Order: sequence, then structure tokens, then C-alpha cells
Amino acid sequence: MTSISAETFTGDIAAAFAGVVGAEDLVTDPARLLRLSGDLSMEPFESAALAVRPGTVEELAAVVRRASELRVPTVLRGAGMSYTRAHTPLRPGLVLVDTARLDRVDEIDAEDLTVTVEAGVTWERLYLALAEEGVRTPFWGPLSGRNATIGGTLSQNSVFFGSARYGTAADSVLGLQVVLADGTVVTTGSGAHRGGTPFFRHFGPDLTGLFLCDSGAMGVKARATLELIPLPAVARGASFTFTSRAAATTAMAAMARLRVASDLYGFDGFYHGLLAELGVQGLRGKEASLHAVVEGADDAQVAAGLSQLRAVATRYGAEVPGDVPLLMRADPFGATQMMFRAAPAGVHLPLHAVVPFSRARAVAGVLERFLLDRATELAAHGIGTWELVTATGRDLNFEVTLHFEGDYRDATVEPAARAAGVTLRRELADRFTRSGAVHTQLGKYYAFRDELRPATWELLDAIKRAVDPDGQLNPGALGLGGH
Repeated sequence: MTSISAETFTGDIAAAFAGVVGAEDLVTDPARLLRLSGDLSMEPFESAALAVRPGTVEELAAVVRRASELRVPTVLRGAGMSYTRAHTPLRPGLVLVDTARLDRVDEIDAEDLTVTVEAGVTWERLYLALAEEGVRTPFWGPLSGRNATIGGTLSQNSVFFGSARYGTAADSVLGLQVVLADGTVVTTGSGAHRGGTPFFRHFGPDLTGLFLCDSGAMGVKARATLELIPLPAVARGASFTFTSRAAATTAMAAMARLRVASDLYGFDGFYHGLLAELGVQGLRGKEASLHAVVEGADDAQVAAGLSQLRAVATRYGAEVPGDVPLLMRADPFGATQMMFRAAPAGVHLPLHAVVPFSRARAVAGVLERFLLDRATELAAHGIGTWELVTATGRDLNFEVTLHFEGDYRDATVEPAARAAGVTLRRELADRFTRSGAVHTQLGKYYAFRDELRPATWELLDAIKRAVDPDGQLNPGALGLGGH
């Protein structure tokens, strides 16, 4: 693709986009562009040459169309919280499309149990709007839902609130409106019916799924229609501690198979220390803990579900006061921020592995082996780890984070720890992959192409060429480049 000078971006190209969104919604300041272009991965990236902030779906389509006409590749940004290079440019001369202004909750249909929202709406805002109507989505947000947007989450996928019973964010989607690389707006699911409404996902082949978990490679999410369920009348939690990671993992898989918990997640000692700073003292010094929330129509239904979970968990560990589920439900999207105010300052580099229940203990063992094998390097650079495990319907999601002193933006601060952290994170990701784990939040980090069977990759590449023949959208996402 022909390179374009910086002067052209600040002149003719900027003027072309200003004609769509107005000059006030262009970003040309180099410092601000650098901040918008980076993520939390500490992997190399280029700064976008220009950022555009459309305020309506019509403007979004016009921006993408204009980029296609100008033959300028685009990257797509939600809240910017990726740790897998999802929206980071890999080469200079790209336009960043910031969807933060697409923040309308378009329609709440409490009768048909659907809600349609624009891509820039946050999960917290959606949850609060729906609560006024007595409903919510089945999956109702990641831990970062105060900031994370619907569009960014559906591009990367995510887990947490509601996941133990209802699966990932993608599992709650009924249909999408997507802008293709040429600016065409495509509707999926029953909303594509000429006289229909977006209440049913599987109206013919699942085109909705094509644009989910794509890291923005296939199209730009403009709107999403999500399923709704009534807010539960009763929700109560329980907590358990374990003397080993293996015991906690075994218990968690057994509890998740029951499918009675809405939330089911596990913490390690690092989290326990953060919680102690908030006054939750019962976990301090414990190796691992599990926390469950059961929802239902009445106390009897919830009590029965908790009884089932207790019968499993206490075979491997001991019950402790359920302070953590209470804290998490009291302020769902603020509790995480409260915890991490007590965390040591510096860099936190997450990665994750998704496995079926049968492989959960093996993946826990992969982590333990890594920590033993690399104990010397980890200690030498002051690198610690923390672990969050979340049940997601039919599987478990292990999220492991390396943390150390340093600065995301400044490579001169603790450069040795920075280099070691990036290298060790890659090694652990590769170990997880070799163990049979798969990944959400693929972005441009995981070696997705190498993990796929050749025929599957060829089909995916052919689909990319069909919807984005010039490779305009997020070059490098999923390992798909420009053509």
C-alpha cells in the first residue's frame, strides 16, 4: 500500500474526515495520538497518523467509506484497554477510529427481552439503564465494565459477571449492525429480515458470529442487540478456601458443571492481599479461594443452589464467610478499581488460557511448572504473578498476570524488568497453547494462524478478502494483514 506523508494527513486527509465529523472530532496532536494508539501489552506499536471520533452510526459508516476511498487503513478503538495489541497500529500512516461517542442505548424492549445499543456504550451504563426496567443481559460485563465498551468487548470477547451460567459476552448477542470496509452497513440475525426485528440470532447461517471475537478484522461494530433476562429477585454468595491450586481447580470444575452459579471465580494470594486492604481479612495467607453467586426467584431456590455448591466445594476445601461476593455485588464495576488502588504501582501484563473442565488441572500444572522453571529470572527482576480463574459455562478461563516495577509508556524505567516481563509472558502464553488451551482477546498477540488447521485458516483468509478486499480494517488483527 502506498505510503502517505505526515503533511498529507494533517492537510488533505484531515480535511476529508473533518468534512464528515467536524474538525473538533479529529485528533492531530502527536502526544494524544500516541496515547490513543497504545495498549497495555508493552509490545511495539506505531502511533496513528490521525484519530477520528464519529458521533453517529451514519458518521461511522461515512468515516469508514472515506478511508476506503482514500485507501487509508484504519484501526478501531473502544476503551483502549486491550492487552493483546487489538487496536494498536503495526505500521505508520493509519487512521484510528475512536468509537467512544457512539454511546446511545437505542431501545430497551422489555416485552421481547432485547436491548439495542451503540458500540461505545459501557457495560456499567447499560447495566444501570436496564436495571431501571427490571432486566439485564445474561452476561452483564467484565470486571473492567466501568470503562469497557460493548463494541470493544464483542470484538475481543470477555468473561465475568454472569459467565458461569451464561457464558461469554458473545453468547448474549442476538444480532449486529456492522460497517464493512467499504462503508456498507450490514445487519445480521433476524434484524436483517426486511420486515423483522432483532430478536433471533440464528436466522440462516450465523453471520453474527463472523463479526464477533474478530478483533475488528472483519467489520466495525456499530450497534449490537443483546438478549435480556429479568433481574433476579434474590442473589446470595458463598466463599471457600483451599490449600493448593490443584484442589481449588478440581473443586471449581466440579462446581461449574452443576451450572447453578451465575458467577464463579477464583483468586490467589495476591488478590487476597488486595482484599485485606479493603477489610476482607479471612483470606489472608490462604493459597487459593473460590467465590460463587447463585441467583433465583426466591430464597428457597437460591438456598438449594448454594447447598449443591457447598456439597462439592467442602470435599476439597473449607467454607469461609462470603464477604467477597458481597463486596463484588455491592459495587460490581467499582470493586476491581478499589482493589487495585492497593496494588503495587507498576506494570501488569495479563495473558489467559481457556480450557475444558477435563484439562483444567493440567493447565494449572503448566503455570506451576513455569513458576518453578523461571523462579530465578522472576526473582532477579522482581516479577510477581497473580491469577484469576473464571467459570464460563462449559469451560474455565485462567488469567495470569505478570507484574513488576516500571512504566507502560517509558521504556527507560526498569528496562531489564520490562524486557524480561515481555519475554516471560510470551513463554507462558506458548506453554498454555501447547497444552491445548485456546484464547479469547486474540488481537495481534496470540499466534492464531499457527494454532489453526491449514484449511480453517484458508477459509478465514478467504472471508477476510471477501469483506475487506484491500485489507483496510485493522491490518494484522488475527494475523490477517493487508492484501
